[in-house]
Amino acid sequence: MPWNMPSRIACAVVLASTLVACSGCAPTTRQSTARGDFTPTISEDVTAPALYQYEASKETTIKDESRDLSIYASNGYLKRRDGDSDYLVGLDGNNMLSEPIRNVESIRGDTAIVMTEDPGPHNAGIVNLDKGVLVKPEAALIKPARSYDGEPRFAQVAYATGEAKDVESGFVYVSDSGLTTYYDGDGYAAYEGYARVFDLEAGDFVDGLKLEQSDPKLYDFGDTFLVCQGGRAELYDPSGKRLWAEEGSASAGAHSFFFFGDDKDTKRIIGADGKTRFTADDFLIAISGPDDLYSYHDDTVIDMNGNVVLECPNIWIWGEAEGMYEMNEMGNNYKRQIIDGTGKRVCEGSELERVLPGYARINTQTQGSGNRYSLYSGGELVASNLDWSGASRLAIKDGDQRYASLAKYYVFADHACTLGLTGCTALDIGLVYGRTENGAPLGVYDLFTGEEIIPAQYDKIGRLGSYVFARADDTWDVYRVQRLDASQT
Repeated sequence: MPWNMPSRIACAVVLASTLVACSGCAPTTRQSTARGDFTPTISEDVTAPALYQYEASKETTIKDESRDLSIYASNGYLKRRDGDSDYLVGLDGNNMLSEPIRNVESIRGDTAIVMTEDPGPHNAGIVNLDKGVLVKPEAALIKPARSYDGEPRFAQVAYATGEAKDVESGFVYVSDSGLTTYYDGDGYAAYEGYARVFDLEAGDFVDGLKLEQSDPKLYDFGDTFLVCQGGRAELYDPSGKRLWAEEGSASAGAHSFFFFGDDKDTKRIIGADGKTRFTADDFLIAISGPDDLYSYHDDTVIDMNGNVVLECPNIWIWGEAEGMYEMNEMGNNYKRQIIDGTGKRVCEGSELERVLPGYARINTQTQGSGNRYSLYSGGELVASNLDWSGASRLAIKDGDQRYASLAKYYVFADHACTLGLTGCTALDIGLVYGRTENGAPLGVYDLFTGEEIIPAQYDKIGRLGSYVFARADDTWDVYRVQRLDASQT
């Protein structure tokens, strides 16, 4: 076998005997009456893990007597309108850049990519609300590294050095509308150039590293990063020290390793430290989920070190989260089941996904229209009948109030939908703003605790990074918001 023989969990799944109802599907229940009347199904035996809570502190106030400040809806930054142009506004109320902006995209914490109104290829930069301008808006293109852990630490910053003599010698390309890419298109102007790697955590470029081959790829592993260009793969640490390099093809595997090899039937699995974990000599498919798990020969799940995690003959594994697996029998793609790490059936359902450490969601609506989701922790049911539509940041509704203007939202501390809001809009994971009733002022609410952390006294609210901007009349209050884990509270 291409993996290590000692297995972490060797558990053959026998469908006839194990895919039956279990205690996780029909837990004992209790009623929750805090803050509302929605009563989900809750397991008495579940001790849901302590999570987070938000804290907010007012940092400053910006006067806006001329009423020329506003929130850019899609990104949450504060901008000043001057004629037909917009300008990015800093925490002191002044313009951060002299150039008018076209777009701002938050990429890590308080750091954002900015694009000015210049047509390119010298109009991209990086700013930070605390530190100011990190990269002047003179770059052609800024492309965050591919990361499996949310916000990337590294990004490519490409520069154009002059017009290319032909399309083939171009490094970046600019469309008629000013869009800059690594790819040529009909009528695009070609420019020679290069790219550097920027460390968003350190706020500076990685020393001594220049990417000059066309369309370089950058993969982010947090403490290291992988560069693929010109048929060569190289692994670096944040100081620019090369840890590993070889000629050949590489592609991201998951959170902490990558595949290497040109042979489609043989791949080396290499960790983020540059050390080879094992070689797979046959069919290997990534399992969707937060852990580094892969299926082998359609009947075994292995981890990144090649250890057997689950043996599952005649079963196709679609995803993994919190020790549970989404599967179906071979030849029956439409009836999904959720099993645990021993092969025991948890419930019928699909769309298994970790939503937070310790929590996974499952779509358990198997009949009728519309989706209804259940929340699990430790393989046990925590709450059911939840509406997850538009809830990528955990603004989860009571499933029976999906279309209600004033709906109850799920509060983790209560294990129930107990917080009534209208016009609810997500600012961050588990952080929303909204009104407690129609016509009431806006406030900011913590969905982990159910508490109001910014008072309901505003008519506009937006967020960039850890800062929330809130307007009342001709004044903008600026709050710094932190998400603390249980050990910090």
